[in-house]
Amino acid sequence: MAKGIVYFITATVGLLFGAVQPWIMALYAVLMILAFGVLLWQGGLSWRPGIWVWTTVGVFLGVTLIQMVPMPAGWLALLSPVREKVLVTAAGMLGEGVESNAIAYSVYQAFARWGFLVCLGLFFWVCVSVGRDRKGYKGLVVVLMAVGIFEALYGLVQVLFPGVGVWWASGASAGCASGTYINRNNFSGLMEMIWPVALGVTLAQGEWEEKKGFKAMLAEEHVGNQLLGFLMVVLMVLALLFSRSRAGILGGFVGMAALLGMLRSASGRFRWGFRIVLMLMVGLVVVYGGQMGFDRILERFLQLEGGAGGRMEIWEPTWGMVTEHPAGIGLGSYEFVEPGY
Repeated sequence: MAKGIVYFITATVGLLFGAVQPWIMALYAVLMILAFGVLLWQGGLSWRPGIWVWTTVGVFLGVTLIQMVPMPAGWLALLSPVREKVLVTAAGMLGEGVESNAIAYSVYQAFARWGFLVCLGLFFWVCVSVGRDRKGYKGLVVVLMAVGIFEALYGLVQVLFPGVGVWWASGASAGCASGTYINRNNFSGLMEMIWPVALGVTLAQGEWEEKKGFKAMLAEEHVGNQLLGFLMVVLMVLALLFSRSRAGILGGFVGMAALLGMLRSASGRFRWGFRIVLMLMVGLVVVYGGQMGFDRILERFLQLEGGAGGRMEIWEPTWGMVTEHPAGIGLGSYEFVEPGY
């Protein structure tokens, strides 16, 4: 049952607009707790977090929990003087006094985010434990690859037909690949995590000896599955590129460099068959990407940040927010505090 819940969450959590609606997050939080409870009851929690995991997670959850606890005005003035000043000003306008209040600007948002992070931590524990079982690991990989190819195909359709949005939200993707995600940056993050998994699984199905001939490689039993796997990788990389997310694309290149580095360290050098396959994959990406229009991707990278929405113009005053709130502002409160800066 726990495996089924893990597969269901992994396969469906992003289908409804990337799970941005609170009711979706609440539903899957309940499923995460249920999966953890079932695996705990069955004795299947095979992974045991070390002392550093407990310490790091415990400190983070402890600090963010304290931010939600009401405290006397004197303590608040010491820990978050700007927060206390805002409360005093607001109370003066209302003709009331300031008694006890929390560091978090929105206790409701902070508690919701805190609870969801706890659920994610439990789900991570379950996934690692399920992944230690060979059948569970293979099942999880299959689900991930199915999600990746579906999202990639959906995203490429959005590029080829700009009028296609995210499900019934027409025009939401604006000609960019975003799959079932409203935010194309989140979609690119999904793609850059899944395509190396697909490539690794595809490579693992064949043997890459130095002296094996090309005909011998084509005669292998799993060559059809490998060709299909390489095509899946190409589609995912294309979807990542046409998300036009600069951070996502750069992250994809970093991920590729890391993967190649691990393969090189494991085998000592790249086998000739692997080099040929890699060049063919790059060639397919270039050919199909050229047909779809790489110019829009280049235009996105050459676009300068400008206007009030420029990220650098936002990050600079955000640092002032950090220095004026040494004890933090509470989880989920950035959207309320940032406009003031």
